[in-house]
Amino acid sequence: MKKLASFALMLLSAISIGAFAQEADMSWMEKAPDKYLPAATRTITTATSPCNQNGEAFKDFIPKFRTDKSFRNSRLRLTDEQSKMSAEALDSPDGWEIGWNLFKASKKNTRCDKSYGTWFNVSANEVCFIHQDVLLCDEWGGSTAYARFQRIGGQWYLTALMLAG
Repeated sequence: MKKLASFALMLLSAISIGAFAQEADMSWMEKAPDKYLPAATRTITTATSPCNQNGEAFKDFIPKFRTDKSFRNSRLRLTDEQSKMSAEALDSPDGWEIGWNLFKASKKNTRCDKSYGTWFNVSANEVCFIHQDVLLCDEWGGSTAYARFQRIGGQWYLTALMLAG
């Protein structure tokens, strides 16, 4: 029964993501990997990577973005309603438990929790992130988060965010 509930949640998430992608330019989400990519994490933390050159370094931006609310609020460029609602959910005490610390590369593989968070589409002016959490021992089933960061005028901004589950 739990597997059926998990499957139903994943199907609903896929439908929601599809509808969201049609509303805004979300083609970048289609490139999201289905597993943790350690090489992409190394890329965003390496000083010589394109995302850390010519303007603000992504490796310096992302820790401050996660932890400093006023800085984070100054770096939100969310234009669609789904992204704005997702950002509000991360700020809410009743929202996602992990909050803005979501944006950390990670991998978990236990009997009940198969999850990963990984960076992708890493380039000089774009860095994307996916967090996929599949809870096998919980009726909730799991969740997915997508984020797109873009460098605009030499500074990094969160320009798209989607939470499902």
